[in-house]
Amino acid sequence: MKTHLKPYHCPMAGCFAAFSEKKDLRRHKATKHGIGAATYYCKVVGCEWQLKGFSRRDTLRRHIRNVHDILVESEPTPQYHTIDGGEYSGGEVSIDPQL
Repeated sequence: MKTHLKPYHCPMAGCFAAFSEKKDLRRHKATKHGIGAATYYCKVVGCEWQLKGFSRRDTLRRHIRNVHDILVESEPTPQYHTIDGGEYSGGEVSIDPQL
């Protein structure tokens, strides 16, 4: 019988997922818990996507172009979510109560 070692366990309370490779745990945390995943927020005031955000840069660019009729010339800056609910886009971490 072949067994697989799964040394990488999800740190979230109540989640018992385990993985054999670190990259799989990273993907799990991003897709299931929103941790470490980049989120791109619409900057147009009053847009519902200011709070929801998009997981892909190209989706945000298409949204801005198609919904708001704005041509995006610069690249949107992603926000990354940490395990404690913090948010960062570089080295500094801040807590966003709306996450």
